[in-house]
Amino acid sequence: IRYDTDDLAVPLDGPCPCGRTLPSFGEIRGRYRHYVSLPEGLLEYAQFIRQVLERTPHELMCGLRQFQIHLSRENIFELRLVTVEPLTEILTSHIGDAFSAHARNEKVSLRIIRVAEIPLPPSGKFQDFVSDYFPAW
Repeated sequence: IRYDTDDLAVPLDGPCPCGRTLPSFGEIRGRYRHYVSLPEGLLEYAQFIRQVLERTPHELMCGLRQFQIHLSRENIFELRLVTVEPLTEILTSHIGDAFSAHARNEKVSLRIIRVAEIPLPPSGKFQDFVSDYFPAW
């Protein structure tokens, strides 16, 4: 965490399990500037996609090397996956069905694609969430 670059994390309640007495944090959410320009409600979907990935059974995810969520101005989420093997229908259905159930009839959608690599932005810092609502850094 680097506070000078506006990193965001969720604070933990209570003492740290390791015994440390200073305030602790849990989930790292990213950088403030990446979310500030999003229309209301869209951040929830990016977080939901992350949660689905975290909860996906290991046997479906064992070939995953990297992911990135991209949000277009048309409110289409694109989940970019770098994998060892081609994407399976089981994996894409698992993620897609969960997203569709969560989105219900809202005007958002998810496209899942396999990519060879996810290029780094000019800053050289990997971003697991990017959006057309703000410029690349």
